Amino acid sequence: VSAPASAAVLFDDAPVGFTPANYVNQASGQNFLMRFTIGTGATVNGLDIFTYSAFATLGKAVTIKIRSDVGGDPAANLAQIETTLSAVTPVGGQPDFVKRVHADFGGVALAAGSYWIGMSGAASELGIYGFQNGGPDAPTDQRQLAGNTVTITPSVNNLAFTVHGDANAVPEPAAWALMISGFGLVGAASRRRARQRIVAA
Repeated sequence: VSAPASAAVLFDDAPVGFTPANYVNQASGQNFLMRFTIGTGATVNGLDIFTYSAFATLGKAVTIKIRSDVGGDPAANLAQIETTLSAVTPVGGQPDFVKRVHADFGGVALAAGSYWIGMSGAASELGIYGFQNGGPDAPTDQRQLAGNTVTITPSVNNLAFTVHGDANAVPEPAAWALMISGFGLVGAASRRRARQRIVAA
């Protein structure tokens, strides 16, 4: 899948097994959010979902929605981004009419924790395909929306997706020591200049 050169997979809930079911997925109507968790702060900048080939067109307008998580349910809207499909690829081991679609978007900075994300068609439908993730114990952390109104009771529990982005860089211990000593030197120099100004007065 084409993705930003620096992007990595932050969360992967890719297909395991195949369930032939396609759900209407359009931002202004029925669309879906899926819960994901990151262990460190990160900038999210790409998303894959799986769709029927008839909807998988490069350049197709799509809407990305990201919401906060409160008690395992979607809460405040953190971002709604209008972008386009930048890659369309077949899904290995699945019928030819199932496609993985990818959209890049401007980075959304998130702290470590759980969030909800979804991709839908903007001006037209981007159907979302159902996959049996984990056999009969399909995940229940997926929600249906009516436009931007969340329907808390899940209607579909077998969707699959992949979140791309860049984990925030954490300085090495030596780098921390260097930065702290630098701050100390700056502080000492500032105090010395302050004393000189007082004496000169």
